[in-house]
Amino acid sequence: MLENRLWQYVLKYDPFATKIDVISIDELNEWDLLIKFRDGKKVIYDTYTNYYKEIFYNDIDELTDEQEKKEFAYRLRSIMTRNHITQYQLAELTNTSQVMISRYVRGESVPSAITLRRIAKVLNCSMDDFFYRQY
Repeated sequence: MLENRLWQYVLKYDPFATKIDVISIDELNEWDLLIKFRDGKKVIYDTYTNYYKEIFYNDIDELTDEQEKKEFAYRLRSIMTRNHITQYQLAELTNTSQVMISRYVRGESVPSAITLRRIAKVLNCSMDDFFYRQY
């Protein structure tokens, strides 16, 4: 039963995939799945937004600063969407300017630890939820 529930997300990503093509489907948290394919492709599938993102690295240390900012931005947008909160609301609730929140969401900057703690509190998540594990 669980396999069929998860398999539907593989087919949303690739309608032509077969079970032979997939090595594993791992639930990373309440919403995100990590789908690993035999051809080496790795995909994070957000079951809440039905958005997917290909993962091109095995270790966070492989990323440049710019890539790491983009990864943070993806996580922030995803968590904001799940919490139905806008940039403006997040700025107000964290006492941060909307311009800075916009820069975080676009991957142009990352918040300080103090600001990140405030953001996590408002979004009812852990600071760790903004960082990637090794895939």
